[in-house]
Amino acid sequence: MSTVIPPDSPKDKSDAAVPKEKPKGITRQVTGLLSKILPGQKPSASSVETPTKSVKSPPQETSVNSAEMAKSVKKPGVLSRSLSRVGGKLFAKAAAKKEFSGEEKTMAKVKNMLTFLHAQGYETEGVFRVPGYKSKTAELLKKLEKDPEAAIDKSDMGIFDVADAVKLAFKEVAFSPELANELIKLGSETPIDLSKLGNLQLTDKQRTMLDDLFKYGAALAKHADVNKMNSSNIGQLFATIFNPDPKTLAETAKYASDGKTIQGLFKAIIDSHITPGATPVTFSEPQNKPGTQATGG
Repeated sequence: MSTVIPPDSPKDKSDAAVPKEKPKGITRQVTGLLSKILPGQKPSASSVETPTKSVKSPPQETSVNSAEMAKSVKKPGVLSRSLSRVGGKLFAKAAAKKEFSGEEKTMAKVKNMLTFLHAQGYETEGVFRVPGYKSKTAELLKKLEKDPEAAIDKSDMGIFDVADAVKLAFKEVAFSPELANELIKLGSETPIDLSKLGNLQLTDKQRTMLDDLFKYGAALAKHADVNKMNSSNIGQLFATIFNPDPKTLAETAKYASDGKTIQGLFKAIIDSHITPGATPVTFSEPQNKPGTQATGG
């Protein structure tokens, strides 16, 4: 006789129907959160348990609510905002800082220093003649080497310090080895033909630097009655920049003679700027036409 198994009794323990658990509280929270963050997407079965009963989904949104997202994002603290502002200023300063190299850097340094000298007026006696403090001059050149356009503080640097730095900066310029000979040859002519300045072996940047230097020299010469620096004095001081220093005692006499010749040429250039009715001559625009002449002295 076979045994009848009641319909409500399982065959054995393993086949017993195990009731599915309802989703726990944490599961419901995760499901609800994912529904908000990922509208229109259902969480996968592997990440969230599927409840036995259907759960009514919230209305699908076409886009994430910006107000909700703003609330969920933690606002930066005071320190974070301060660092952000400082970082922004430093970045802007670095982006605005111009990079220089080679001759362009020297040109920027010279322009910066001459701008400073112009701002101090032209009544100081002995500019380029009276030496400044070597330590101050070295300090300034080191500063401008890092940033050619750095501000020069007049409370820290004197006129003579900066004037010495200008002369030393010109010594750094890679002028043609033949430039001194060309200047001597041109200065030896009688009368001096200033239109030949256009034939000198100079780069455009070198011509610009020389123009800036001689414009300042002319400004000083216009106030010679106060500063005791006439065109001849200034021409002599500028000549020392370009006349090679004597290496032996025998070269000393030639050095003095050549210096006087270059001085006469530079005096003529400065005179063209300060003589009423004369045409100012520059290295960039030497007026390459007949008649631009001067008498050296």
